[in-house]
Amino acid sequence: MKALLVPHIFFEKDFPDWFIFGHSHWFVLDGGRYYEKNSIHFQPVLYNDAAYTAKGSKNVGKITMMRASFFTLNLGSREMVDISTSRRLLDIRSDIFNELFTKVFGRLSPQEFVHVWSPSPDTNEEDRKMALEFPNSTIADVPSWLTIQLPRLQNLRFDISCASGHIQSREFKMTVCNDQNFGSLLGLKHGILLEGVSDDINKIFLCPHGKVTRNSKNEHDISIDVHNLRSPAFFRYEIRPELCDLKACSPDRLSW
Repeated sequence: MKALLVPHIFFEKDFPDWFIFGHSHWFVLDGGRYYEKNSIHFQPVLYNDAAYTAKGSKNVGKITMMRASFFTLNLGSREMVDISTSRRLLDIRSDIFNELFTKVFGRLSPQEFVHVWSPSPDTNEEDRKMALEFPNSTIADVPSWLTIQLPRLQNLRFDISCASGHIQSREFKMTVCNDQNFGSLLGLKHGILLEGVSDDINKIFLCPHGKVTRNSKNEHDISIDVHNLRSPAFFRYEIRPELCDLKACSPDRLSW
């Protein structure tokens, strides 16, 4: 195989940060029978990464390039594909990505740390099960679903139906509320409100853990520094309407 190492600076603003700074990028000139020409392979940064070592090989350090690629970028179709799952990464400059980020996920994470995936043509079993958890969903709906990953927030994952617009959290099995106002923390620009499938389930508020600042010119404009998250990356609060308070779901923070 013949390939050129491409400096990461050429990919800035084109992909989320992890794909740029967490990988080395190889432009394939002659891929032989294993690599497609005119494609860029995303591989480990370090030469001694375990991904480069042939499994079961007695020759320690033997390089196996074919097994080392995690993602491929087809320069013709401009598609980024996850080799292990065949999922497609959505372009961060696309209208769909911008709408999801502006209306929803910008409340939790900066743009460069949001990953949006479309399922592979051969949807895996996990995605099929997730689709069927939503009301009026069928197997036929699966290709029209997108998955959002937030790697800096303990890799939280959300699934959105492109048909209905409903967004569901995989971890909490709750959907993102259309109305993010719950009568408290007025003016806070960050955090997401989740609701259950029935009114019997109390809503949950996910709040990023970062420095809180107030706009000196507008006391009702309050933001959290989501670029520099602390540990843990977020807190979860249960909204108890009968007590009119927010109850921490972990001992790290008291009720508000």
